[in-house]
This record gives sequence, structure tokens and C-alpha cells, in this order.
Amino acid sequence: MKDMKEIKKIYKDDSKIKFKQMKKSEKELRSLNDEIRLDKDNLAKEGIAINTLVTDGETNKVIIGIYPLTEEAKKKLLTKFNSDEVEIVEDNGEFEEARTSKYRPLQGGLNIDNIESGKGYCTHGFSANSSSWYYGITAGHCGSANDRFNQGGSYYGKGYISKNSGNVDAVAITYGQSSYSSNDNYAATDFSSWQDESEEYVVQSVCMNGSYSGVRCGEITSTYYSIRNHYDMPAADYYSQGGGSTKAYTQIENFVNSFNLSPVTW
Repeated sequence: MKDMKEIKKIYKDDSKIKFKQMKKSEKELRSLNDEIRLDKDNLAKEGIAINTLVTDGETNKVIIGIYPLTEEAKKKLLTKFNSDEVEIVEDNGEFEEARTSKYRPLQGGLNIDNIESGKGYCTHGFSANSSSWYYGITAGHCGSANDRFNQGGSYYGKGYISKNSGNVDAVAITYGQSSYSSNDNYAATDFSSWQDESEEYVVQSVCMNGSYSGVRCGEITSTYYSIRNHYDMPAADYYSQGGGSTKAYTQIENFVNSFNLSPVTW
């Protein structure tokens, strides 16, 4: 029969194993992503060129894309960052580089940056207008009214109105000139129509076009989803940057009713 000391040791070791298997939260993964991103210049001096960083919800790791991928570079990164938290792959960044290049007019699926907050995880969704005024729409948690935004390293507009509660998570960014507006959709079918909330149903196919995740598709899992200060949101099971299996999004009809703007579909 095992004595008490041995039993305690086994329990302690088992607890360590369970602790290691615990999933990191989305906030923790994003923090690690930022830590690596801010260290890119130092790593470049060591000959390690980081081209892409993806917070992968399926593996619960930050995937670091470098080129070229050498054993020496891989070893350095795994020594610097916890091997349980990162995965090293070869990636020359061509796909992401294209989404961060300057486009005028703007297209859905392009990366945008909030100049005020420094947030760079956001995506230009689509263009909208009211009379002769044109706007770019992105997620409400990406900025506030009066925040200035860049696309492709160049200023293109200022936040006009923002809402991040109820059934809307969106901010409208004034273009200042209609020539920035289009229904183009990067690497996907152009935006030509939109669906009423009443027409959505569970298991309906749905796709998103993210600046970091690319085009991802899945099925609607709920038409009345609540999370934090949001409710009456549709939710789907497609993968996107940030982790988690359920993704809530703003139904365009709710955006139209809240902002009194019309999506550009021509």
C-alpha cells in the first residue's frame, strides 16, 4: 500500500499535468500575440523574419509564420516563447501582405488600423451610404466616434458613429470622398445583396472574410445569441482569429435599422 507521501506526490504530479492541459483564454492568447509582434524588430536583427501571427482557437496556440524556416530560427523561438503556447510554420506572408496593401476604393476583407488606439486586428467589412455621404463599416469594438483609421498605411476616414451593445457591434467610418466606396470583396464574391434577419435559420451556410483569418465558412448555430452586453445576435461555427468555436456577428438588417445607413451593393 502506498504511503501518504507517495500519494501526495502522485496527486501533485497529476495536478501539474492537468494544469498544463488547461486552455488559455482569448485574452491571454492575444496578449502573447502582441508580445511576439512587439518583439519582431529585435528578432529580425537575429535573422528571424516573422511574417504572420495567427491566434488559433483550435490548437489554443499562437502560430508564428517565418521565412525561411530553419531549425536554428525555430529553436530560438521555442526557447524564447513557451513551446506549449506557440507553433512555428513556414509562411512568406504573401496572403496577409496583400490584405494590408493600400486599396482605393476599399474592399471587404482588408486590414485596417485604428490610429488612436493602435488596434490592428480589425477588418473593413463593407461600404454604406446615406444620401451623398459614404462610410466604411467595421466592428464596434474596433473604435469609437472621432477615432481616425488607416488602411494600407494611409489615412482614409474618421469614426462617425459607433455601437457595441444590444444586437449591433459596428462603427461607421466617414470616407470623406465617395471614390473610396465600393462593393468589392477581397478574395471573395462581391457584395451584391443582403438578407433580412427573419430569413436566417439554424444550419444555414454563412461565410466571413477577415483580414487575418481569410475567407471562412460554417453554419448558423443560433439566431438569438447573447454574450456579455449583446443579445439577439446570430452566431455561427466558422473559425476566425481570436479563438472560440462560436462567433456572434451583427445581422445587417439590425445595423441598417440602428445606423439608418444602406449597404453599398452595386
